[in-house]
Amino acid sequence: MELNSNNIEKLLSYILDFSFLLPVLVYFFSIQKLKLNRGLTVLLAYAIFFFLYNIFFQEIKSNIGKKLYYFLYTLVEFSCFAIIISDSIRNKKLKKLFLLLVICFTLFLILFYTYGDIKTLDSIPIGVESIFLMVFVVSYFYSELKNVSSQNIYDSYSFWIVIGILIYIGFTFFFNILANSLDKGFLEKYFSYSYLGDILRNICFGISVGFMAIRASKENKKANSKIPYLDII
Repeated sequence: MELNSNNIEKLLSYILDFSFLLPVLVYFFSIQKLKLNRGLTVLLAYAIFFFLYNIFFQEIKSNIGKKLYYFLYTLVEFSCFAIIISDSIRNKKLKKLFLLLVICFTLFLILFYTYGDIKTLDSIPIGVESIFLMVFVVSYFYSELKNVSSQNIYDSYSFWIVIGILIYIGFTFFFNILANSLDKGFLEKYFSYSYLGDILRNICFGISVGFMAIRASKENKKANSKIPYLDII
């Protein structure tokens, strides 16, 4: 039974690592249709960064230390999500709120990782990050529902990114928050199942790039259909 549990943990770990590449692969196959904007650039940079960060987990952690490792992980993840969602909304007040939250969260992380103590996991920063991300998610849906559009909300690439973040928080929140309170044996046995949240999030990110490519293709067809055909003899 223990062997099966270890095999599942390794399998989920491998799937998690390579799931980060899904948005990059979808972009690669749609590269002729897509033009890089800031949101897509940040999403691809996020995917590549965390793929390498996870692959070289032990080496990075041993070289820079546990605190700096967690600091960079949490700050980069939070900042990327904030930029992508901020680019997807039109409300300038919400954009300013996002910027303020990023600044406040960065200062909080600096203080925590300088003076705080990490036992098993950095549960407090993860909890604060999850709450702030939920503010972003609610703000996004508020902004989308307020703007009347003929386009279905699920046709937007940003919708799938936000859904991915929402699934990620739902799957991982209690695992991460309770990590320092749970029995070590129990945590080692079941913590890998929280990877499902990360994997589903990355799948949603891949879907978002696919929807971006579909939308770009439709826009190109519309633009081409408006060009009159001139038969010059």
